[in-house]
Amino acid sequence: AMAELSGDVRLVVDESVIELFKYSDFKDKVLAPEEVADFKPDGQVFLTDLPAMMGEAALAAPIKFHVPNKAVNAIKKRYTKMFEQKKRIGLIWTPNPDLENDARAIDLPQLAELIATPGMAFIDMQPGAATSDREGFREAYEKLELFNDPDRDLTATILPIAEQMKALDAVVTVDAPLAHLAGSLGIPTMLLLPKPRSFFRPWQWESAKSGKCKAYPSIT
Repeated sequence: AMAELSGDVRLVVDESVIELFKYSDFKDKVLAPEEVADFKPDGQVFLTDLPAMMGEAALAAPIKFHVPNKAVNAIKKRYTKMFEQKKRIGLIWTPNPDLENDARAIDLPQLAELIATPGMAFIDMQPGAATSDREGFREAYEKLELFNDPDRDLTATILPIAEQMKALDAVVTVDAPLAHLAGSLGIPTMLLLPKPRSFFRPWQWESAKSGKCKAYPSIT
């Protein structure tokens, strides 16, 4: 979508994701928030406003991330030893643990049947505290394992999270920032949206015509 706009277009991103953009084809077009004033743009637009400006062209996903293979392979090797032949599935159940009554979130116990699926190892990819969610789940479902990797810091910058995610076979997530990351990495992803969809249908997830995710082909 950015290529469709004329002129010198830059993407303003948070400091926590700057490092990740070093591994993208868009690395020379990224600004930290404090650099915007020096760039002196003629105008600014939020990404969420692009569909109104550009229509379906805004649903293209031009930014692809190529995280370092060395780190990813090391994680894969460790997970293969831990989980053997099981499929490694990342799980994100809330966009923001600090936000109450978020229609996009799912109570972790509602995912118990999914986590119990034979042949799959579910890995906790939930950023933020969510401590009460995890503790309550473990107490209620002692025999189910939601693996929390002590070697991965989900409160750090986005690059370590991307490395861990790239080492997985798939991701199951609600409408959260990491859903965008999974899509940008091309990881097979199951997106859990609220029902009815007419209540909450973010433009980036599906086209009104096809019902498929235009922005990220790997997301269903």
